[in-house]
Amino acid sequence: MRARIAEAEQSQAPRTAAARPSAPPEWSLQIDIGTDQLHVAVHYGECAVGRARSRRITRQDAIEALAAGCESCFMCRPDRELQID
Repeated sequence: MRARIAEAEQSQAPRTAAARPSAPPEWSLQIDIGTDQLHVAVHYGECAVGRARSRRITRQDAIEALAAGCESCFMCRPDRELQID
């Protein structure tokens, strides 16, 4: 009986791990609504502003976007996290 319980627990472990949601992006780039897909703002963490129209980016991409003139979100302030003035 114990062997069956252990076997059942082991078979469920991969399903449980797969069911966990992925981690939120550390950095994201908000995209404009229009067809041009212009970059609107850089966000940090789970910022809700513009979440629907954003894509994950790396820390380096966030730095480059801000340096290129992309706005920093007024709510989550990624420029503070990146220590960019």
